[in-house]
Amino acid sequence: MPTSNVGTIKIAQKLGRNSLYKFSRDYGFGNSTGIRFPGEAKGTLRKTKDWSEISLAEVAIGYEVGVTTIQLASAYSSIANGGFLLKPRLVKQILSQKGKVVYTEKPEVIRKVAETEIMAAIKDMLIQVVKIGTGTKANIQGWAVAGKTGTAHKFMDGSYSQSKYISNFAGFFPAEDPQVVCVIVLDEPKYGYHWGGYGAAPVFRRIAQRIINMDDSIKYHKLAPKSIYADSNQQDKFEMIPINTVAAYPKYQDGYTVVPDVRGMSIRKAKQVLIASNMRANFSGSGHVVWQSPIPGTKKLPGSLCTMGLN
Repeated sequence: MPTSNVGTIKIAQKLGRNSLYKFSRDYGFGNSTGIRFPGEAKGTLRKTKDWSEISLAEVAIGYEVGVTTIQLASAYSSIANGGFLLKPRLVKQILSQKGKVVYTEKPEVIRKVAETEIMAAIKDMLIQVVKIGTGTKANIQGWAVAGKTGTAHKFMDGSYSQSKYISNFAGFFPAEDPQVVCVIVLDEPKYGYHWGGYGAAPVFRRIAQRIINMDDSIKYHKLAPKSIYADSNQQDKFEMIPINTVAAYPKYQDGYTVVPDVRGMSIRKAKQVLIASNMRANFSGSGHVVWQSPIPGTKKLPGSLCTMGLN
């Protein structure tokens, strides 16, 4: 699904300059987000009375517009949550030394941007961008990722440079139940990597994989084996089903340990469980554990190695 500037301009022409300006403002462009941070820039979105004859086409494909990263993240958040522009927060809550909540901020809706059905259609388009379009390098096996690449000539000294670029990738995951929005912006990337799909998208993927591996609160339909395989060569015999991790097996009383079931866990959680069971961990891949060897329930000596495959 490559981006078509011509197609985008034709759509903008059908909308008209007033509608294009209104929708842009609805997403928060040209206005400060209200984040509690001094010196926030409003970006650039000129009123239609200041547009030239070509401004409609230029604005439609991202020129004559200045957008901050936090604005872009807020806009994608409204797509992810089904149509509501939220006020960004830097601090969710503050805890005392004893763990008591002394300050908290609740989500604040600024406005409704669009109907849920419209946002669902946009989300499907963004998923296709990552599956078969310009954002394939942001794809994470086993996950549905939604996002879009961006590449623009850098505005310098009153004109657009022909040799320096700003590229980005903005997206969210898991696409079915979005929990994380991430925007990657590269300022003057090396030529050849200046396309958003070649420079920014892989960075998004690596950061997302890191979050997936470290955050057990992110839920999704995990790849679960139809039966327990000790042989990693059979890992292709998986189906997509919801899975809940099984409680660790009890320890034997004769000095041995029992291999716990860590399938479905993040690597951080799996390591914690294995260490608590006096086992060492080795893994390959990223995401959540989809197979392990030895199989759960096996009696092993303390300090034995458990190998895991992640997806």
